Amino acid sequence: MEKVLEIQADSLDDARRQAAQSIPAGLYLWSEEVLADGKPQTVTANADTEEAALAAVAAKVPADTQATNSSIRIAPSRRVVETEAWDEAYARAQVEQQLDSTSRIEAVRLKTAGKPGFLGFGKKKALYEADVFQSAVAVAEYKLSARMRIRMGDSKVPDRGFCQMCGKPEGQAKSYKGTTNFYCSSDCEKEYVRACIRAQMAGAIIVGINKQQWDEVQAAAAGDRGFCWSCGKAMPMSAKTCPACGKDQTPKA
Repeated sequence: MEKVLEIQADSLDDARRQAAQSIPAGLYLWSEEVLADGKPQTVTANADTEEAALAAVAAKVPADTQATNSSIRIAPSRRVVETEAWDEAYARAQVEQQLDSTSRIEAVRLKTAGKPGFLGFGKKKALYEADVFQSAVAVAEYKLSARMRIRMGDSKVPDRGFCQMCGKPEGQAKSYKGTTNFYCSSDCEKEYVRACIRAQMAGAIIVGINKQQWDEVQAAAAGDRGFCWSCGKAMPMSAKTCPACGKDQTPKA
C-alpha cells in the first residue's frame, strides 16, 4: 500500500517535523520531495523613476505572498562617458559594451575631431561623448511557504517493480537486505554478485581498454542477463539506465 501526502509549513524543518508526525502507525516513510524550500526570494526591476521601479518590482512578487522588504538599490542618474572611435557608430558600440540592461545611451556627440593623417601616418581617432542614463533599480524580498511531498508505505522499503536479476514481476521484487539493489531472493543476489565477479575478472586480464570496451566486457561476462526494475525489460547489467524506459539502474548500498 502506498500513501502520498503534501505538507506546507513556514520552513522546511517545520515541514519535516510535520511529516514525521503525520505518518500513521504501520506505515513507513519511503521518500520525500521538496516542492518549495521556503527560503526568502529576491526579485529586481528597473524603470525611469523610483516610483515606477517600485511598482514594477511589486508586480513580480507572487500573488499568494507579500513582499517583506522593498527598496531602491540604484537611484536614477545621468553621466557622460568619453570614448575614442573612428566614427559615431563605433563610439556608440564601445559605450554600449560597458553598460548593463539598466542603463541606456540617450545621445552621442563629437567632442574632438580626429586626424586623417598622411599616407597612413599620424592618423588619430576622434573623441566622442555619450550621454548615459542609469534607470532606477528596485529590489523586493518575499517568502513562500515551504512545501514537500512524502510517500509512505506498509513496508520499510518501497517496492520497485522488478527483480534486477530475474525480472520477477511487480509486487514481488523487494529491496534485499535493506539496500537499494533490488532482487527477489538471496539466490538472485548471489547470481548477481557472481556475474559482477566474472565481469571484473574478464576485465582484469585486458590492459589499456577504454570505457566503452570495458562496458562491453562487463555486459558480455554478465551474459546480458539483467532486467529493469521499473519496466521489467531485459537489458545489459552494465547499463546505468534502462534503454526502454530510461530509469536509473545504478546499485547503491
